[in-house]
Amino acid sequence: MPSASPPATNPSPSARSLAATSTTRSSSAMVGSRSSSVMSSGGGVMAATVMGQVRAAARGAALISSDASAVMAALDRVVRDLDALWPASMPLGSNRARPGLAFGGELFVTMLYGIVDPDSGEVSLASAGHPLPALLFGHEARSQGARRATFVGMQVGPPLGIGGERPVHRLRLGVGDMLLAFTDGLIERRGEALDRGEQRLLEAIDALPPGSPRTVAQRVMDSMMTGYGQEDDCAVLAVGRSPDGHRRAAIVVPPMPESVKAARDWARQYLDDWGVTEPDQHTIVTGISELITNAVLHAGTESHLTIDLDSGVLAVTVADSGNRGEPLLTGADAMAVRGRGLSLVRAIADSFGAHRTSAGTTVWFEIAVELRTARL
Repeated sequence: MPSASPPATNPSPSARSLAATSTTRSSSAMVGSRSSSVMSSGGGVMAATVMGQVRAAARGAALISSDASAVMAALDRVVRDLDALWPASMPLGSNRARPGLAFGGELFVTMLYGIVDPDSGEVSLASAGHPLPALLFGHEARSQGARRATFVGMQVGPPLGIGGERPVHRLRLGVGDMLLAFTDGLIERRGEALDRGEQRLLEAIDALPPGSPRTVAQRVMDSMMTGYGQEDDCAVLAVGRSPDGHRRAAIVVPPMPESVKAARDWARQYLDDWGVTEPDQHTIVTGISELITNAVLHAGTESHLTIDLDSGVLAVTVADSGNRGEPLLTGADAMAVRGRGLSLVRAIADSFGAHRTSAGTTVWFEIAVELRTARL
């Protein structure tokens, strides 16, 4: 049976109004009711090691200061210290593999740092040599003549590690608006001008159907990478401001066979309370059953089941801390009784995704639902 009682269906204003997602190489920290997010990039083992330390420093700085410029200044000092004090970072035999000459003054990091106030939609952004984020306008802004998306017109400061100022740019997300940050691997192509890559991104966004931040991030990634070899690391982070009607419920599911039915019953209760129609309830519960079954069979750890209803889209997320490898979509034998779970979920969902990190495995799907009219 689920080991925790369901939380209230009316979360705090910050939980209702803010949604964020990313693929890889991003970090965030909560400061009161505000959320700070980091987008940075680098390739290779050494770059990954540096970025791990910089992201950890960013989380610490975000807990101390809510000023984006102060956080960037602190991180600039961190990168300069890494450059000077990391003697083991260069290969053996290198002339620079000596104390004080780790990178020879050549280490720098590009980063986009943002602080979001989910209650007001106010966003503070600072860029250290990072590509400009895109701003996707919701229905309200587009009805007043705004185009679907544009790049944020902000000043870009120098990369971290070489000093200088990184001016803070402020904007406000309206209901339905979305901020899309990304690494340069999304838009850069060998032999192609950078502005062509930026134009392709805007065209890809214009062609997108409405969706949650998670779905938009996944679809942008798929659209931009289809037909191109991945020459550089690529990450997308989307932050959106949801309407006040956002509903969320979450529960911890133990790794026991009986948990599958318990999770189905728990979810159906919330779906019914939220006014989701019976046919959509059946589809959603079928998907939940498959994901929880996979977690019980393959992860062997507790899993966290979350359901979100936002603007007519129901999202289901199941996250576990097991070490079962990357979830795979495999074709099962026609007579097999197992092996079709994720393929079934992908078939019934409007969007679907799965990824593996050092913390475990997360699988999610989203379905557009119909809601019953209010009952008197």
